[in-house]
Amino acid sequence: NKLVWGTQPAATVAAGAAWTAFTVKIVDQYGNQTADTDNVVIAPSAGTLGGTLTQVAVAGLATFSNITRNAVGSLTLTASSGTLTATPTSSSVTVNPGAATQIKVETAPDGSGVVVPAQNITAGASLTVYAITRDQFGNFVANSAAAWSLTNITGGIVSGDLVPTADTKSAVLTSNQSGSGVIHGAGTGLAATDSGIIS
Repeated sequence: NKLVWGTQPAATVAAGAAWTAFTVKIVDQYGNQTADTDNVVIAPSAGTLGGTLTQVAVAGLATFSNITRNAVGSLTLTASSGTLTATPTSSSVTVNPGAATQIKVETAPDGSGVVVPAQNITAGASLTVYAITRDQFGNFVANSAAAWSLTNITGGIVSGDLVPTADTKSAVLTSNQSGSGVIHGAGTGLAATDSGIIS
């Protein structure tokens, strides 16, 4: 006997969301579904999955209905059951980010940076920062327009030292005076993570 896919997993899913149910069949050498009640286990080609990865076949059919994955990217699945021949690799599954829940002041666009850390900049030098939205799992969603401001200002730094770009997806801080401030980027309905103290 061997395992084959009954229904393949969906081609695209959202991070953290339950996948549409898919199935694995236990078949005999002629391709006929058996009445076996073996445990069937699925495994991803990379990373980890959430949900119940082992299901007991009912009349030769194992159904997986609560699988999730929090990280974005593409993967495939295989299914195994003891000494039975495992399934062929499944069709590819692409995990897309979920809805944006947070906006962060980061060091680079396209999700390739980190939250701007506390740092000192030389008078007259410039610091460019980017508004990045991420889902609840930290996956990059978009380079986002933001309402920019400086908070916790001290010394000679003024709010006008922070100049947003035309699309407000980034901003440039330049100051010729000593002092410090924190760069804040706001997005409607999103939790904000500010920069560290810039001085």
